Amino acid sequence: MRQLRFYIPFELQSGDSYQIPDDKARHIVQVLRLGVGDEFILFNGDGKEYSAKLTEVTKKNARVKILAVETVNRESKLQVHLLQGLSKGDRMDATIQKCVELGVNLIYPISTCRSNVKINESRMEKKHTHWIGVISSACEQSGRNIIPQLKASNQFESAVSSYATFTGLKLILHPAAGKTLSQLNEKPQHLVLLVGPEGGFSDKEVQYAVRNGFQHLSLGPRVLRTETAAMAVMAGIQATWGDI
Repeated sequence: MRQLRFYIPFELQSGDSYQIPDDKARHIVQVLRLGVGDEFILFNGDGKEYSAKLTEVTKKNARVKILAVETVNRESKLQVHLLQGLSKGDRMDATIQKCVELGVNLIYPISTCRSNVKINESRMEKKHTHWIGVISSACEQSGRNIIPQLKASNQFESAVSSYATFTGLKLILHPAAGKTLSQLNEKPQHLVLLVGPEGGFSDKEVQYAVRNGFQHLSLGPRVLRTETAAMAVMAGIQATWGDI
């Protein structure tokens, strides 16, 4: 049986007791029905796992004691930054969730000329907070103890130009051109992926990316939805250069 894991966004020390944050406590107590004496894993993004035991439980609150600490590394040797075109609601959530499970290290949401998502500043702040929750939940699921970075959303050209001096492999997904993964003669340790929104990239955006050092990458003869494309390329590069 898979051991339960929960992300706690603060420092933890072996032997100390802690109050679990309210939202997590409600899930532990009301949904999972855990009680005093039950044990699980806590992590806070520092690369360690903290074995914890429930010592106090009320209707909405939970308190734990840290029993032991262990450094556990489940990170891929391949460092991947994903520049992802904004997509609607559940599609963006699914992209972030699955790419975190597959080992992405940084996610950079970008607005493109064909993005059908227009979000004002206040809503984008709420989206950012929501996506952080998606990321931490994906780490709970996948066993990762390092939390991938989520950059603030930016415009396409600004995001692409920020990687002008990046020395690793830079790939832009483009179904009509480029090599497939099996045709690339590379062994990168650092990689940037540029994945478009539902409508794909415009010709102008593709040309701009190429001028900034990105190579075309095709995922074969079938045109994939944006969330499928991101997951497929993450799985492919982990199988080719990573730890799958």
